[in-house]
Amino acid sequence: MALTLSILQTLIFVALLSQVGQFAVALFCWRRRRENPIYRLFDLVGSPARHVVRRLMPRAVPDTRIPALAFALLCCAYLGVGFSHRDVCLGDLNQSGCEKWLRARAARGIGDAAGGGGDAIRGARPAPE
Repeated sequence: MALTLSILQTLIFVALLSQVGQFAVALFCWRRRRENPIYRLFDLVGSPARHVVRRLMPRAVPDTRIPALAFALLCCAYLGVGFSHRDVCLGDLNQSGCEKWLRARAARGIGDAAGGGGDAIRGARPAPE
C-alpha cells in the first residue's frame, strides 16, 4: 500500500511540475507558446489533470480558469496522498515504500527502528519519568 501511495504521489508531482514548467515557458514566449515543443510536451503531461477538472466543474466556469483549478487540485492531492503515505508507513515501517521513514526514525535514534508506534515522529513527547 505504501509503495502504491509513493508512486501515486510521484505521478502527481510530475503533473504539478509540468504545470509549473508550462507556465514558465509561456512567460518567455507568450505569443508563440503553442509552437514551442517544450510547451507542447508540458501540455501533453499536464492535460489529463485539466481534463478531469473540466469534467468536474460546471459549464459556468470559463476554460481560462481550468489550468489554475487543476494546479490547485493537484496541490491538494499531493498533500493528501503524502499525509496518507505517512500514516500508512507509521503504522508499519517494514512495508516497501517506507524506507525514508525508517531512515528518519533511525537517524533520530527513536526506539526500535524496525517499527512500532510512531508517536515520536509525529512530535509527541515521551511521558516524564
